[in-house]
Amino acid sequence: ANTELRGDFQVAPLAKAVASGHTLIVEKVLSYGADVHARNAISDSLPIHYAARGGRLKIAQLLHAHGSSLDAVNDSGCTPLHYAVCAWDFLGENHMVEWLLQQGVNVAAADRVGDTPADDAELRG
Repeated sequence: ANTELRGDFQVAPLAKAVASGHTLIVEKVLSYGADVHARNAISDSLPIHYAARGGRLKIAQLLHAHGSSLDAVNDSGCTPLHYAVCAWDFLGENHMVEWLLQQGVNVAAADRVGDTPADDAELRG
């Protein structure tokens, strides 16, 4: 099975499954050897960014167990923690933020405009 075949939006099947929150499909695609480092051709985001943005903790843990970096940076300079902090406000839960911090991610990582995850959290109150 071609796990890297991309559709109209240049997103690999793994990233689509992650963004949709389909844990079982993510597990299956990973079992076929999907690349956790495959970037979205448009935003340069990785599957781990989609997991953090959606607050999908179990999926983030699966991706990390398969070698995904929790400090990965996309073309905006955002790490999974940047997205998790933003999702915290939207989703009303902080499980992803707590887990990422427990994993020792770089809390001082600044995005392209110089904002750290702490700056993002402060903006959201």
